[in-house]
Amino acid sequence: MTTRRKWTVGTIFAAAAMIAIFAAGECGSFVHMESTAFLRVYNDYTRSVWHIIFDPLVTDWNAYQARELSYIVDCLDARFIYLCARLGLAHFYSLSAMVMILLCVVLQQYFLERDFRALPPWLCSLLSLAFVASPSCRNFVFFRSAKPLTTVAATILCFVSWHLFLRRDAKERNAGSWALLGIALFLAPLADRQGAFLSSCFAGMCGVTLAAAAFAPVREFFRIGDEAMRKLRIAGALGGAAAVFAALYNLYIAPALIHALNGYDPSFEFQNIGGGGVFNFSGGGLFLLDNIGFFFERIYGLAAFCGGLLFVLLWAVFWIGRVRKEPRRLPGALLTFGCLAAMLLCANLMTFRHQLMLRDDVIHGMYFLPMLSVLVFLAALTAESAGSPKMDRFIAGLLAVSLAAAALEPWISRPGIDDHQIIFKETSPLVRKAMNDPDFNADAALLPYSSLKLVKHFRANAAQKK
Repeated sequence: MTTRRKWTVGTIFAAAAMIAIFAAGECGSFVHMESTAFLRVYNDYTRSVWHIIFDPLVTDWNAYQARELSYIVDCLDARFIYLCARLGLAHFYSLSAMVMILLCVVLQQYFLERDFRALPPWLCSLLSLAFVASPSCRNFVFFRSAKPLTTVAATILCFVSWHLFLRRDAKERNAGSWALLGIALFLAPLADRQGAFLSSCFAGMCGVTLAAAAFAPVREFFRIGDEAMRKLRIAGALGGAAAVFAALYNLYIAPALIHALNGYDPSFEFQNIGGGGVFNFSGGGLFLLDNIGFFFERIYGLAAFCGGLLFVLLWAVFWIGRVRKEPRRLPGALLTFGCLAAMLLCANLMTFRHQLMLRDDVIHGMYFLPMLSVLVFLAALTAESAGSPKMDRFIAGLLAVSLAAAALEPWISRPGIDDHQIIFKETSPLVRKAMNDPDFNADAALLPYSSLKLVKHFRANAAQKK
């Protein structure tokens, strides 16, 4: 086993240990205010699984989003939680979230070792470990699997695409890589609306690249041969087909299945954002820059926003200087800022529709998770393109600070945050005790009403299983 492979394997095991430590630190986790309903819904054995999955009235509060793949995973998580509770091991962890975060690390490390050979192995390790240590990844409470699923798809799209086009003129079969890319493109829209946006952006980027490569001077300057054009056409066809499939599924296939199984047509009101969302730079810019500043520098509030803005400006200065020195690096610069622009547009739309995302106790949570996986790829791409030990040390220093802050978080002073889940967090130990002990008087425990309903539903469910 080579030294680099040892770093890769060691990083994966370290990430698994970090996930276990973070989960153990949550002491069984807490029941999210919305999950008190979702746990009852997914453990309703009077209905078939498919009737539940294709019923956005109960799985998404009638906010139809055509993400039934994530509901299937949610259902598995919810039934696993009830199974553990019947065994006297009540908890509110999302097992799927832990597995998918670890899968992202495996994918990152595999492709970093294979395709980013100019990067020192310790920097590759820091990228993945800082990813795991971010609050976006450490949210293992059972709620929704949509964002972790989309994060896996985003990781695949970034790293597999780079792998396929790194040796763009090499005639390699790469059937496995193409299959993995196609699976991610087609499944991402079934996981979340952010996944549909991701597949559409991939198709758009391929289309723009093909349009530019249609001009002979562009192909000659960037040395785009016939094999590279063939790969571009395949990627564009896959992306286009996935985008069309996402639209058909959202508009026709899923509504037809919902009507067939549950007898009603879903409401598109939640999806109808309108043109105003596109230009919601105040919300989207705040969300994106705050998270970039927080991930790399572990600072809060206005400082995080300013830090993120400074980081993006420094990024722009780096790429401008790199392209001036070596014009053939232009595709890397365009890819970086194309991804950042797409992330900003996505953030604009998301925060326009769901302004809760901008709350201090939510902004660094799971909504940023798919974008964080893209950020890890862009950081690796920047360091690889720089080819400079100084850049490696600069990025490593930022990541090391982020990791140290995560490790020392209980002892570090930070701004006070108004937590809208506080009552559910404080009463969750009593909810777990009530689920573990059928003799515990839940009515006298002063639980939130939805938590009390969950306890009674679980006890009735457990009695039926006996």
